[in-house]
Amino acid sequence: MLRPKANNGLREAGHDVDFAREWDHIAEDDEILQVAHSQQRVVITRDKDFGTLAVRDRQPSCGIIRLVELPPGRELDLCLFVLANHRDDLAIGALITVEAHRIRIRHPLEGPADSN
Repeated sequence: MLRPKANNGLREAGHDVDFAREWDHIAEDDEILQVAHSQQRVVITRDKDFGTLAVRDRQPSCGIIRLVELPPGRELDLCLFVLANHRDDLAIGALITVEAHRIRIRHPLEGPADSN
């Protein structure tokens, strides 16, 4: 999940954020992905399990942004960058992995990279 500061920053930037930590129960990853898909929301997370659900298990999504080892001060800026510049990729359910110095995009039809 996103850190609260980045979550609040996305709201301040005009994004409609549904923060799973604010739900009235603790949700499993598959429930979060299903709810996000039904509400046409992008999942932003640091948890690689969402990518597994979307790529290996082929669960539908409206896009996933996975943040990998980013300093807290970079999360918001990079999320805003990806949301602004990769809207079309997210719309088709891409998994976008964001690291400090690179962004990788996997489209849903690409499937798992390697099963070995």
